[in-house]
Amino acid sequence: ISGWALKWVSHYPKLSNYSGCLPIPNNGDWASIYVSAGRLLQQQFVKEVIQFSYSGILVDEYQDCTVPMHNLIVELRNILPCRILGDPLQAIFSISNNDPLICWNEAIKCFSPKLGEMLTPYRWINVQNRTLGDWLINVRQEFEEGKRPNFKDSPIKIERHDINVRTSKLQSLVRKLNGSICVIGSKHGRHDGKLVSALANVGFHLAEPNDLPDLRKFLIALSEPVDAIKKGNIASEFILKSFSGVTSSKKFIEDILMGKLRQKPALSERKRLYNLHPNGYTHQLLLDLIDYLLASTMRCKRTETIWTLKRVLEKIGEESSDLIKLFSEEIMLRKVVGKGVPKKCIGRTLLLKGLEYGHCIILSKAEV
Repeated sequence: ISGWALKWVSHYPKLSNYSGCLPIPNNGDWASIYVSAGRLLQQQFVKEVIQFSYSGILVDEYQDCTVPMHNLIVELRNILPCRILGDPLQAIFSISNNDPLICWNEAIKCFSPKLGEMLTPYRWINVQNRTLGDWLINVRQEFEEGKRPNFKDSPIKIERHDINVRTSKLQSLVRKLNGSICVIGSKHGRHDGKLVSALANVGFHLAEPNDLPDLRKFLIALSEPVDAIKKGNIASEFILKSFSGVTSSKKFIEDILMGKLRQKPALSERKRLYNLHPNGYTHQLLLDLIDYLLASTMRCKRTETIWTLKRVLEKIGEESSDLIKLFSEEIMLRKVVGKGVPKKCIGRTLLLKGLEYGHCIILSKAEV
């Protein structure tokens, strides 16, 4: 829904009366994008294009529709036959009261008659885990009533650990498991940095949002008219957060990016970097530094961010275009091509459901 609406609004921003950011909207712009797309659906030429393009509309995961999204789909329903699929217990994207999800009972009234319910756990049967699927169906009413189900006879294993030893226990556990593993934390909160670093040291990668918002903020900061020392400081903070095991290299990374190295380093690769870039931050220095870090014993925690940053920096030298434009092109390409799923991953329910993995570990501070 988001991509479809953005495509139309991007082509007709004035006609849709859209005033937010393009080509990549800010988080606060999305509600107005859906409203603006709804305005376009009032235009006769837009209605005709949709009627010539599609014979009907199916909207999956409807439980995650916000009110503005729902209003847009209702407008589409007036143009073509429309059916929705969803499960209110799987709603995971409600982030703020400013953009609430549509009430499920209100939503289905707009798309009657009801065609039925799926009561066979095909998702879990297909991955040879019917036991879990049947258990989820049996405790569904408890979830609907807001009660915590009884895990005693479930196929889910519960372990309780003091928060101070959780990271070491988790490291020990994942070392014993074979196959793909995902670790899922809180819905909206950021993971503890030490926990992410500890898992990165045993081969885990951080699942990241498709639009890589942290990288976008970083590139915007780099695009500001500030001196090389300031840019070097911004870049060093970003790099140090993106890699683990950097304690022994922290001063070198900061000093070379800010142009504070006063003598050639002893290590050959560091000496080569200094000879090439003795005066502090440049885009090429940042690119060469990333290559050096990726080839070292340090672990990259945010692989998607760093590899996207690498591609942007490589293109800036070839095309002399601006950082944000190149970043926008990379994000659009990610949406078309998609992204791979790492074998070992740490993420959140907003980014991972766990079905793709052989083992799923859920972190919770709550008593279960």
